[in-house]
Amino acid sequence: MHNKIALRFLLFISPVIIPLSLFLYLDPFNLFSLPSTETPIGGRSIDFYATCNLIRNNESIKYNSFVFGSSRTLAYRMSDWQKYLSNEDIPFRFSASSENLFGIYKKFKFLKRKQIPIKNALITLSPTIFNKKEIYQKEIITCIRHPEISGDSWISFYLKYFKAFLNPKFFIALIDFKISGQQKNYMNKYLQFRPIRHDNLTNDIFLNDYDSLIKSDSVKYYYETRKALFDEFSDTTLRTYPPYISNEDSLMLTEIKNILSENNTSYKVLIHPLFNKRVMYFKDLKILENIFGRNNLYDFSGVNQFTLNRGYYYEQSHYRPLLGKIILDTLYIDGGLVD
Repeated sequence: MHNKIALRFLLFISPVIIPLSLFLYLDPFNLFSLPSTETPIGGRSIDFYATCNLIRNNESIKYNSFVFGSSRTLAYRMSDWQKYLSNEDIPFRFSASSENLFGIYKKFKFLKRKQIPIKNALITLSPTIFNKKEIYQKEIITCIRHPEISGDSWISFYLKYFKAFLNPKFFIALIDFKISGQQKNYMNKYLQFRPIRHDNLTNDIFLNDYDSLIKSDSVKYYYETRKALFDEFSDTTLRTYPPYISNEDSLMLTEIKNILSENNTSYKVLIHPLFNKRVMYFKDLKILENIFGRNNLYDFSGVNQFTLNRGYYYEQSHYRPLLGKIILDTLYIDGGLVD
């Protein structure tokens, strides 16, 4: 009698236990083991990865300098930024995929709550960073925030990933790959095979696939493989983004400025030089200037010497460390607001 009850109970819970066991064992999102330097097969939330590394390393490394922003911050290597900081400064790239202002704001609040000093800060923005709503971020696996940043519960955090794991198309592709060991064409839509490397100490990201293609044949990369993409944004006609900064955004920006003041932080705020060549709305730029000060604000949006050169870019949205180094020179050597 008892054996029958136990068997029925096991049969009843097996639809949950088996997938849950596979979720924990396969760990396709690298949630339960030490952060891997390679992007996990299921994709990675840079917000979660960065926060885990910061918490894990900070006791021994004592970070005090931070780069904030989206995946576009990959253009700024911490070793390059270090050249403009003092020897005792230790930089960390505290970013997130598709970051919005709320995410940057919450990271500043996290550092304040944890009493982590901010001696230097490089805040990187694009006009659309103010137009990305948090509800949108929560629906994308690679954008799910660490609970220390979002304020959500760990249960809610893991449930989002478990739900994604149970997506039939993802699940089938994952199991097929694990059993066959073969990368099949249909899998590319659901699994991450790109050789993107992450640094566990600095949170730097290296796009090894793009770098290899450019190194082997840059002409082919820019004028054959990516030609149509770059040609789409070749128009140099003046085009402006609509106004994005809301009153709520201004309050978050002001609180970020207050935290910077409390830390006596040396900081720079820059607007990314995107290849689409669109200019940030002048009133939005003025709001940033009023909050952070003209001498701390650098606007690289629009048509300029950087956005006219496709060789500085991986694609229209992300630029290379080659340009990141030049911009750091502009920030720390040349100085002044870029008009």
